[in-house]
Amino acid sequence: MKLEFNKKARDNVEAAGAGGAIKKDNRAHLKLPELGKPEARATSPLSDKFTLLSLGDNDDQLANAYSVTMRLVEMTKHFKRFDLLDVFYIVKTTVNATDGSLEPVTSPEPLYLLDDYAKISIKEIRESIRFFRIYGKDYHIQNLEWSELFLEQSCDDELKKKVLENTMNVPDLEKGGPLFFKVMMDVITSNTEEAIRTLTLKLSTFKITSIQGENISKAVSQLRGAYRRLVISEKVPHDISDRLCWRMTKIKAELRRIQDWEQD
Repeated sequence: MKLEFNKKARDNVEAAGAGGAIKKDNRAHLKLPELGKPEARATSPLSDKFTLLSLGDNDDQLANAYSVTMRLVEMTKHFKRFDLLDVFYIVKTTVNATDGSLEPVTSPEPLYLLDDYAKISIKEIRESIRFFRIYGKDYHIQNLEWSELFLEQSCDDELKKKVLENTMNVPDLEKGGPLFFKVMMDVITSNTEEAIRTLTLKLSTFKITSIQGENISKAVSQLRGAYRRLVISEKVPHDISDRLCWRMTKIKAELRRIQDWEQD
């Protein structure tokens, strides 16, 4: 087989997304029904849906935290593939005193909602969506609506109803994927001190025997997911590194005992 290549190199951004779906700039050339095809793909839901997360004192707590973490990874991949991420960068705005128009507040680093949703208020998100809808490109409107539909379809019925209940009185001008995501994550998780305390306790008392088959890879994944949950909530204990190192030492000792027992 003869391989053929371009003579002009792509930049890193182009190279990373060269094989992806239709980019937002190219959508402007599409009209119905052609536009319906990328829309259908961009709004196709996750196979494993977001569900309500119980942070009570139960044996599935670490597994639940890990499940949410993996759904977020899959969601971000989906948004990147279909070029929907730009509206998740929160634009801070101010009102022009002369004519009442909205103006963006210049910021060297816009807040990225998918990483910092616990730090960003619903008010800030609604104002950002309003700005995108009034002053944004056509593809910004698409990204707001497609990401919202994708998230809505990627929730189970109970979670979707709760999110819609919380946003039913929001004007359409301020609705979109970023708002749905923020409310969804607020509903899924609980940042109460008791909930964080029990999750931290689970991290500190985790035993490999609580994982079916004593699967060390699965154990590490669940610990990583729980740690990520604490990071997002900005509730990481100052001694978490020592706790995890101590816990991993205990897990290794448990594994050695299990292996010795199996060999006898």
